[in-house]
Amino acid sequence: MRIFIVFFLCGCSLLADSQKKYHCEYKNTMSFGKLDTLMKSWQAEMEDQGLPPEVEEQLLKQLGMQDLSVGYRRIVDAGPDSTFILLTKNETYEGNVKLDMPDQRLLFRRGEIHEFDSQKGVFLANPRPGPARTFKPDGNAKMIMNHSCSGYLSSDSSCRIWVAADLPAYINPGIIATNIEGAILAFELKEKARTIKSEMIKLE
Repeated sequence: MRIFIVFFLCGCSLLADSQKKYHCEYKNTMSFGKLDTLMKSWQAEMEDQGLPPEVEEQLLKQLGMQDLSVGYRRIVDAGPDSTFILLTKNETYEGNVKLDMPDQRLLFRRGEIHEFDSQKGVFLANPRPGPARTFKPDGNAKMIMNHSCSGYLSSDSSCRIWVAADLPAYINPGIIATNIEGAILAFELKEKARTIKSEMIKLE
């Protein structure tokens, strides 16, 4: 009887862990590199303000040495059945560009990402199209939120993720990685003219 009770309690504990929900927050930075069109716009604006040519040249030189970046938050409410992702601006702007970006909602379910239709108030039935990336270990490791994470790089080298094997895979900030077991606590994604870096800063 005592052995049965022990096994019953262990089973309940494992079931509770498998059904556990998490509230997470990721710090995000989106960088665009140096945009020639934006530099020309700044130059025209400074000319309109009548700045001396030497001051204008110095400011443009300083701006041209910087990559353009903007910071925002990624809030993740993760559960065994569905993971809801909210992309929203920071209370205080970070980066060197002020971007009043609208909130974006995503649903991660069964390894697929679904976008939110704000007019209908529902998530789209069809998943968002995107590349099917496969990942391989890159030999790196680091600690994030007191969890040991292993680094993985996608086969096309466009995405690097940091995975905590001791946390469930449904903790996902919106990266499709079907061949990886564990939670993605950070990623770096390069696509076209921008790079997105994201790392978890809260886990509850």
